Amino acid sequence: MSKTIIVLGLGKEGLATLRFILSSASNSPFSKDSKLVAADKKTLEQMEEMDRNFLMGHPQIELCLGDDYLQKLLDKKLGENDFVIKTPGLNPRQPELNEMKMNGVQFTSATNLFFALKKGRVVAVTGSKGKSTTSSLVYAVMKEKGMNVELVGNIGKPALEFLSQDSADKWFVFEMSSYQLEDFTGNPDIGLMVSFFPEHMDYHGSEKAYYRAKLRLATQIKEGGALIYNQGSELLRNHIEEIRPDLERKALQVIPYNNGQNSQVIECEGHLGLELDGEVVLKDNEWEVKGHHNLENLLGVAEVARQLGIGWDMLVKAARKFKPLEHRLELVGEFKGIKFYNDSFSTAPESTIAAIEALAKLGLKTLISGGFDRGYAYTKLVDKLAECQIKNLILLPDTGKKIADLVAKKADYKPNMYMAKNMPECVSQAYRVTEQGGLCLLSCASPSYNLFKNFVERGNQFKDEVRKGSQLN
Repeated sequence: MSKTIIVLGLGKEGLATLRFILSSASNSPFSKDSKLVAADKKTLEQMEEMDRNFLMGHPQIELCLGDDYLQKLLDKKLGENDFVIKTPGLNPRQPELNEMKMNGVQFTSATNLFFALKKGRVVAVTGSKGKSTTSSLVYAVMKEKGMNVELVGNIGKPALEFLSQDSADKWFVFEMSSYQLEDFTGNPDIGLMVSFFPEHMDYHGSEKAYYRAKLRLATQIKEGGALIYNQGSELLRNHIEEIRPDLERKALQVIPYNNGQNSQVIECEGHLGLELDGEVVLKDNEWEVKGHHNLENLLGVAEVARQLGIGWDMLVKAARKFKPLEHRLELVGEFKGIKFYNDSFSTAPESTIAAIEALAKLGLKTLISGGFDRGYAYTKLVDKLAECQIKNLILLPDTGKKIADLVAKKADYKPNMYMAKNMPECVSQAYRVTEQGGLCLLSCASPSYNLFKNFVERGNQFKDEVRKGSQLN
């Protein structure tokens, strides 16, 4: 009996998966007579024109679209001969998906397909925050060395697109989210874990389940491979210790960095320095990426470089060329004597705390924060605001109210606080209250979904409004 292959979710990865299956040159494991279904909550009219044209241009693709798309799939009476390739961001605990699983439908992902079919080797990177910058740095160092390498995964490049270029000498740097890791069955050669703190509990159901998903990266590393982890992240360190016996049974090298010994960030001649094997190889004023946390990320990259036989000279050369990623402590520019930084990617309090620490000594005066309420605690964030005496707080719903209430209870911290409804109000107020020579930071400590499509739209609106505001008298 022919299989039905359902590609569930038609974002970048889902569309790349469809192209992979359709390609006559691909080594797709699915037979050519399989029935192919593309399913998504969006209708054709809601899609980008290029994506709409692609789907309509392949009559062999059956479309299952709209708000009731999951029920439409259930109505197909799928069973043991059928596969669902699910996009990572779609919550797998929905009742319709559970019913499909009970009926014997097999679920997999584009990530698992890639790992099953690839010939090359993989450095896989994860963490609660910092994984995109770290993955990009690993890629930059390997490129500096002249290695045959691609950057794929959660950073926005679907891995299946690169299988046609695959070979035994190929390396892939694969940024992996907790969504991708929850059902991960692949076996990377090297795993790098940069940080742990609570995120995405609405997706995973609990903090414990979130950490369990992240730890699949460690437990899935191939036998004899290497796990590199940030010893300075207490939660991560404790979780690694719990699973260490399992890792040792697989003869993994378990390598800590940021360990206060041969791998640490130190004070050096008025700057922060990257110390490796007793030598300061880079100071924070010698590259464009801000913050202690990003130097810690570079320590992790250094340990990957060590595993690959890449010297510190190549590491430093790549770091000095490296530009901060968009929406991650990104300098928008200096306008009317004020420097504006876009850190829209900070969707949890811990990440915003790191951003404040990175900019506090450089003159941070105004913070724009707040967003969708995912149930995070903001006490530590407010403690950091008080410690750094951030002068102006411009706060967005919904969590802005939570932050304001906590600030109001602080006896030793009385900033100017302003509640805003949208990004134009935020930026207009920032121009009014931020003194010349000061810094304004957008770092929301919250997801964006109540007011914006995603963190990218939020960051882009911020940058647009900053530039518009610079033209006004």
